[in-house]
Amino acid sequence: MALLVVVLDDGSVRQERLLLDLPATQEELSRVSRRFNETFRGESAERVSRWTERHDETLDPNERIALDALARMLSQLDLLTPDAFYHDGIVQLLRRDEFNHAQPERIREVVEVLERSRFLPAIAPQVMSSEGVQVIIGSENESGGLKDMSVVVSRYGARGQGHVGGMLGIVGPTRMQYGRAIAVVRYMTEMLNDLLSELYGTEG
Repeated sequence: MALLVVVLDDGSVRQERLLLDLPATQEELSRVSRRFNETFRGESAERVSRWTERHDETLDPNERIALDALARMLSQLDLLTPDAFYHDGIVQLLRRDEFNHAQPERIREVVEVLERSRFLPAIAPQVMSSEGVQVIIGSENESGGLKDMSVVVSRYGARGQGHVGGMLGIVGPTRMQYGRAIAVVRYMTEMLNDLLSELYGTEG
């Protein structure tokens, strides 16, 4: 086992455990790490993939595993930048009973989290690597702004670098009708999968 740690330009950190094909010492892993740091500093998922293809014959199995994981991780981050999220219904959400007597600061906090899509990139790796609908309730949210809210979300589209896809979900109070929310998210993602399959010949 090895741990891939990626530090982004904004200072945030992403990590993923890797199951290596070959035994490796810490010295070997450190040497690979230094090489990758020098080669891929500031690079995008697409450039990492292109570099991997060009140098495929010189890579050992462990390096290939690490580079595939790096490209996949960067691809998800490229896809899931705040500008890539679309939302609707914030006004309807704020009309719920939970906000009738809420402090203005609390309302501002929720609106800011949703409009700036701060919590979505945080849950993206978990959602994009899982199957089916995910339910994140209350304090399970990494964003303190949604500590008393729930998120019902699922990925759609095909896995892998270069494929079209994303996440679709519902945010609401913890007392939401989960059965209905899950059914809606599942139905919509199935529709999107069918549409993408028809357009691009991909399967989720």
